[in-house]
Amino acid sequence: MCELNAFLRRADGSEELVLEAVEFLRPQQDGVLLRNIFGQESLFKGRLLEVQFRKGKVLLGPLEAD
Repeated sequence: MCELNAFLRRADGSEELVLEAVEFLRPQQDGVLLRNIFGQESLFKGRLLEVQFRKGKVLLGPLEAD
């Protein structure tokens, strides 16, 4: 099974854990929908930056201004 941990990348380059054991994600217009193996669901108001499968990591960032 491939579970990922989702992190928010801050402007200073630091990362904050947002959700552990993510099994599902769907980019949406107003953010990224995340759901973990425990059924916990969260709509992160940001954008998907990258997925690092070997590290088991999803990096999220702020929404860009229009």
